[in-house]
Amino acid sequence: MLPPLKHIGRIAGKHGYKGTVSVALNTAALAKEIKKGNFIFIEIDGKGVPFLIEAWNKEASLLHLKDIQTEWHADMITGLDICIEEKNPVDTAVQEDDDIIGWSVKDAEAGLLGTIEAIEDYPAGPMLMVTGKQELLIPLVDEWITKADSALKTLHLKLPEGFTEI
Repeated sequence: MLPPLKHIGRIAGKHGYKGTVSVALNTAALAKEIKKGNFIFIEIDGKGVPFLIEAWNKEASLLHLKDIQTEWHADMITGLDICIEEKNPVDTAVQEDDDIIGWSVKDAEAGLLGTIEAIEDYPAGPMLMVTGKQELLIPLVDEWITKADSALKTLHLKLPEGFTEI
């Protein structure tokens, strides 16, 4: 079964004769989400078909995919929509950061960390103020969120190793 996908743009055209294509992204900020070694999904007949990213030039929006090795292959995918895996399929009931105040926070390794008391804005980004066994200030980083469960009012995280020992 395919993971949840996020539409990010389309294949704009071919670039050269070795299968490299130019990409038109919905927003420039999406360029940082495309990484060599990850998969990009091309929408073919309404289904997301995965292709391994062999090279990505974010400045020029040029993409080279495994199995797209010729001009002919590039022509075949030109104009098709592209998607990436939705990193954190967060519950749609969570619309604003403030919606999670009062929720429990669980880490994949450390278990229950406490309750979100507030979300503070810092220059580096929003931080969760969590009180429990100890007070923690946890950066609200999308990559660390594994699940947001509105039914149980629990935010599941996978924090870097040793984070709660600081």
